[in-house]
Amino acid sequence: MISTVSSNVLSLKRRIDAVRQKRTIVKVATGIVLALGALIGVLAGEAALDALVELPWIARAVALAGALGGSGYLLWREAIQPLRKRLNDDAIASMIEHALPAFRTRFIASLQLARAAGREAPRSLVRALLGETAAMAATQDFRQVVKTAKLRRASAISAGVIAAAALLASIEGPSSLLLLERAILFNTPLPHKTHILSVTGDRKIGIGEDLEIDVTAGGLLPSGGQIVATTASGQTRQFALEHDADHREKYAATIRSPQESFIYYVRLNDDTSRKYQVQTMLRPAVSEVTCEQIYPAYVNLPPVKRSTGDLSLLAGSRLKVFVKASENIAKASLRLAGLDKEVPLNVDPRDRASLSGEIQIPPKDLTGFSVHLVDLEGVESGETATYRIDVVPDLAPTVQITCPTDREELATAQATLRIAFEAKDDFGIVKALLHYTIDQGAEKTIDFDLGGRAEKELTRRFDWKLSSLQPRLAAGNALECWITVADGNNVTGPGLGTTDHYEFKIVSDEEKRLDIANRLRDTIGGLKDVEQSEEDLNRNLGEPLFEKPKETP
Repeated sequence: MISTVSSNVLSLKRRIDAVRQKRTIVKVATGIVLALGALIGVLAGEAALDALVELPWIARAVALAGALGGSGYLLWREAIQPLRKRLNDDAIASMIEHALPAFRTRFIASLQLARAAGREAPRSLVRALLGETAAMAATQDFRQVVKTAKLRRASAISAGVIAAAALLASIEGPSSLLLLERAILFNTPLPHKTHILSVTGDRKIGIGEDLEIDVTAGGLLPSGGQIVATTASGQTRQFALEHDADHREKYAATIRSPQESFIYYVRLNDDTSRKYQVQTMLRPAVSEVTCEQIYPAYVNLPPVKRSTGDLSLLAGSRLKVFVKASENIAKASLRLAGLDKEVPLNVDPRDRASLSGEIQIPPKDLTGFSVHLVDLEGVESGETATYRIDVVPDLAPTVQITCPTDREELATAQATLRIAFEAKDDFGIVKALLHYTIDQGAEKTIDFDLGGRAEKELTRRFDWKLSSLQPRLAAGNALECWITVADGNNVTGPGLGTTDHYEFKIVSDEEKRLDIANRLRDTIGGLKDVEQSEEDLNRNLGEPLFEKPKETP
């Protein structure tokens, strides 16, 4: 049956795919192991020779080029090429028959006959051959097809090379890393002897504060060292001293959150420092924070006390901050969140636990502040609360022209135009200007007298005598005008509000009278339309109904 044939063919193909995959893995692994062994072997040999005779840079460059070239060649030949040129099914079938003589030639013959059969039902002989081959494949050990002897030999050789390199590294000790740096062409001086040049030394820190210990060394520079610390209770601990990748002569270690005082010394390769004392102390803390908002002068509002939970502040204000510390303070500052900036706090000389400072509230970016303290012993405060600040902008005023109502009008050169406007601002309007142009020429302004008052709501009108304009207007001119108002914000502003532009076409007296007549006619026509619509409505609604009078009992 065709389904049986397909099943047998798929079974044989799965065998082929499994053999092909194993062959690829073995080939790639062999190439990687050989390349790695060659690279490590050459670099280890070069480092050992360099330690003995101090090879010049050109000799180390040649050795590195040979190591990279040799390992690259092995990787290409043994791993990359087998990946690029994978064997087809017939080649894999031939490998299977060679490794498993029981198949003789029936394995590849089964595949070729199955391909030749195409979509047509195969003959009984082909079906029988496929069935017999599939049954025989189920009894054979296909693991023998791909030979792993070369991989095992390569692994053994590479393991020996790595072991020899590790032995050389252990003999050289910490200087082996520097020898490796020289092998890859860093201009590192050949190590001879380590000298500890400087150490952080004695310190006073807050309980729980991380302690950074910095060490500078010369001569032989190992990959790391140790810090040996002994507490007052007699406990001894070691901390790794790590090499600074950017500064070869520097080493650093961090001792996390020590809770008690201790003595420490540094051990770096063959050098040991003297002992240093670290004293842990209580850290200064913030006991109380109070605030006062000083409004900008143009707002004309008195100072307001603010709680730290309600700091919605007008841009341009100043925030006075008063801090009470848990102990006497040497210096302190306010750290401004969002601005990456610090503002110093003043320390009261009569009471060094009392601090004060001031923050200028900018238009944006400031989101809060925190308090940083340093006591008289140089101990810093830990992370303190960040008090949120919401900056409230001074909104620009709004203004609109209420008269005339149409944005395009006809006017005569001798007319008096009534310009009326309404304006609003959250803190008061101090200036209003009428802007105008004639035939889109140079802009001119008329400054209105607001009586010297800053009002939050402003309703004004101006009777504009067009005959006063210079040069005088004539029929055909186009007069464009608009109004701007400004608030008193002299800190972050001023804020400006602008109306739409209104245009007046200058016409003759006759044209203006004709325009008025047309408007009157339109108005009368509108009234007649209203009257007619009322009559139509009454007619469509029918006769009115009235309530019957009630009978008297």
